[in-house]
Amino acid sequence: MERGVARNLLGRLNARPPGDIARIGERWLVPLRGNDVRRHVGTLYRTMTDIRAARMFYAGLTPVPAAIVRSLALGGGELHTLADIATQIERPENSTRDGAVSLFNAGVLAREGDRQELPIGAIPRLFLPRELEQVFARVLDEIELGDMRHESLRSLFAILDDSDIEAAAQAWAMQVIPGIRGRNELVEELLQRIDDPDRVRRVSASLGSEAQALWVAVRDASESGGGLPWHDALVAAGLLDAREAMPSSAGAADRIREVLREVEQSLLVWHSYDNAGERWLFVPHEIRNPGTRLRNLPLEPLTPVPESEVTVDAPSHPHAVAWDVLTVLRELASHRSPVWQPGEPPARSWQRQVNPRLWTAGDGAPPDGYAGFLLSLAHQVGLIAPDEKPASVGADKGAFRPRVTDTVRGWRSRSFSAQTGTLRDAWREHGTWVEGRERDEIEVWGTAWPAVRSTLLAAIGTLEPGAWYRHRDLAQHLAAQHPSLLGSAFTVASARGGESDGGREGRIARIARVIAIELDTAFRWFGLVEGGTIEAGAGRASVLRLSEAGRLASERPDVVPADDARLPAAPVPDDNDPALTVTDTGVIDLLRPAPLHIWSLSAFCDQVQLAPVPRYEISKPSLGRALAAGFDLDQVVQYLERQSELPLPERVAMNLREWTAGYRRVRMRRLLELQPDDPALLDDLAAALEREGYQIAERPLDGVTIRVYLPESGDDGAVVEDALQRSLRASGFAGQWPRPEAGPRRPRD
Repeated sequence: MERGVARNLLGRLNARPPGDIARIGERWLVPLRGNDVRRHVGTLYRTMTDIRAARMFYAGLTPVPAAIVRSLALGGGELHTLADIATQIERPENSTRDGAVSLFNAGVLAREGDRQELPIGAIPRLFLPRELEQVFARVLDEIELGDMRHESLRSLFAILDDSDIEAAAQAWAMQVIPGIRGRNELVEELLQRIDDPDRVRRVSASLGSEAQALWVAVRDASESGGGLPWHDALVAAGLLDAREAMPSSAGAADRIREVLREVEQSLLVWHSYDNAGERWLFVPHEIRNPGTRLRNLPLEPLTPVPESEVTVDAPSHPHAVAWDVLTVLRELASHRSPVWQPGEPPARSWQRQVNPRLWTAGDGAPPDGYAGFLLSLAHQVGLIAPDEKPASVGADKGAFRPRVTDTVRGWRSRSFSAQTGTLRDAWREHGTWVEGRERDEIEVWGTAWPAVRSTLLAAIGTLEPGAWYRHRDLAQHLAAQHPSLLGSAFTVASARGGESDGGREGRIARIARVIAIELDTAFRWFGLVEGGTIEAGAGRASVLRLSEAGRLASERPDVVPADDARLPAAPVPDDNDPALTVTDTGVIDLLRPAPLHIWSLSAFCDQVQLAPVPRYEISKPSLGRALAAGFDLDQVVQYLERQSELPLPERVAMNLREWTAGYRRVRMRRLLELQPDDPALLDDLAAALEREGYQIAERPLDGVTIRVYLPESGDDGAVVEDALQRSLRASGFAGQWPRPEAGPRRPRD
């Protein structure tokens, strides 16, 4: 960006010529009186940064400008070209340009550098001024939160900014001392005052006549129907003509904004989007009925979503987590391990490298937290351990390079159902939030996670089998059912601001956020719930349903899917079919997936696909990788022929021989020469070494020495030679290295 060009809204408005200011006022329906441009800029700034004006403006946008605002408001304040934006919103560049021009004319979109309109043929770099990015992000958050009309007042307070809390405190005649009286203290006093019927009457009586009319209309409708749609509420209060969808003049719009500001800042009337994206005004139960609390209300019923509206996500393998752990272990065994600190995500490059081979894969990288989840479970059950060598210079404390342990030998021979059971038990009993701790959006302290998982596992078993529920509604419902889920003393820090560690009711919204993450991570990864999406307003919403595996686990946590469980679309092999087939092009179809087959094939093949039939391909690079790891060609051939129950196709066998010859591998073995002082002891020495398990090489013709092969080991030469010395001493011999002629001498390996 050019030096001196402001990214804030006030700077961008001051940079506009007077004609643009008037045009922006028309687009935002702001009355600009007189000729004082500075006064006009101040009026525009106050209006454009007001949440009520932002909601009204966003509601009036056509799809393309709305998509642009949504993309930039959630894009982190970066600069974007028109081509970038068109790609992000998946619209043609021409229509994207038209939408960007309309937003520029409305003062919403700014361009880097100059004060002119968007020039034809130029490649502008566009952004939302900081204040508009924040206010539109809040509007989008409200839309994402969905229907809040039946939430407790404490939960509603959680979505307000600190400035909203302070404005409400002043409306309720409370003393606000910035820096002295914190948010939590103000909220507690507000709840006490709102619970007093006399105070509610005094605050509502202080409203202007139009605000009182709106308050009465919305309050009465909230008693029976959950409030009024935004348009109907304004019509009932006489603020909008029933024939108009939006105010037709700047004066009418300004009047509506002022009335809404009056009732919303006093907390008497609240705004919400329902799950279809329609705007509502409502009065919370505690304000309609002061003196009673939400704890006395019956639990709202959970409404299923019609199955005909659901687009079901692609199914995953019933043992996807166990399969993916094997894939990660093979990656660690075959390549250099990344530096990993439990609780932090592994290197992004390593995640991208392993992602295409995972059942639970993401767009370019696994879903947030999944790679660390797999590593944590593998660490918990002893499949990986810290490398003995330091991770790296400057690595964080606790970081290490994971290495695969010898436990993998027994692990790869176990069935899928046994592996899944062990991994699921490790997850249920893990003392930390391994599935959600890598997410930046929320952090939780002071919670007993094994108890949380057990409670949720039992709770999902109460859901109607086969019924789909909105992800967010389900999380809210479960949070209301289990308000003590996270324990009696816990702390939640959210990226949306603040902490909540107050009473039970005040923490429902945060508990619901935690439950939503649980359902979307470990519960989905283990196949305990199934996912899908539905159309919701201008976008899509996530839905979930209880799976058969989840139903069984809710009754008995130790019950896992059978070992022969497979994808619905996967063909069922005949009893006479072999474990795999090999084509003459080196393509291998795994008909009977089992951990040992997956571990073996991944050693010398490249994975091509996972569904519906796992497919691998043997190639020159993949065979070279196996040869470098110490495999022999005979081992590869024998395995494929044994599992396919047929000789290898001639073309494949020929390719394997050529690739092995071209690899130019040199085999090395360590050999040690021994010479007793008395040559007559050679036979006794050889017999003693053979008893200890050593292999004797052919004796030299000199008749005074013997040569012995040292065992293959990952240890250095000194360790192996020390073991040989102990074997010699155990048989009555004393090994001695020749004395050096000068200077110290180290044993050779």
